[in-house]
Amino acid sequence: IKGEKTALVDTSHEKFQDLYKAALQKELDLSTLDYLIVSHTEPDHSGLIGKVLEMAAEAGNDKLEVIGSKMCIAYLENLVFVPFKSRIVQNGVQLDLGGGHNLEFVIAPNLHWPDTMFTFDHKTGTLFTCDAFGMHYCSDHPEDVEGVKELLPHYATYYDCLMKPNARSVLTALGKIGHFDLKVLD
Repeated sequence: IKGEKTALVDTSHEKFQDLYKAALQKELDLSTLDYLIVSHTEPDHSGLIGKVLEMAAEAGNDKLEVIGSKMCIAYLENLVFVPFKSRIVQNGVQLDLGGGHNLEFVIAPNLHWPDTMFTFDHKTGTLFTCDAFGMHYCSDHPEDVEGVKELLPHYATYYDCLMKPNARSVLTALGKIGHFDLKVLD
């Protein structure tokens, strides 16, 4: 998310390191990255945090700050074996990147991981939902061009397997985002 400051939301699983690194270097200059927002510490979101911190440091970036929930930062301190700057955010805390990109954090624990956090960009209406509205489906398209009818069974299976056991947490999280002007779920 690029405003006057830049934020990266999540990393990837370390098994995708080469692909992720190539894509990341095309999109941003790590020497100027201000924030790394961590939705939760499950390896598919956090597996390359240490590598991103290392790459940023090699690029001369000593200001990069990791943003996460209290539990997330505690977990990361035991997963990433290099010192890093961090900021613990709570529900409703906002981070102004400039250029209209005002990020608001929503603590949504137990949506299949205890340290889950959503990030909402008020400028674009994009809600970074961690895994809450995901599915186990992959196509060659970066966006869901298939249509809701075709994707609905995949969403249903994902919800039934991963979210339904924590349905109360899902409802609580939905209540926390009800006032957002949502345009995109990511």
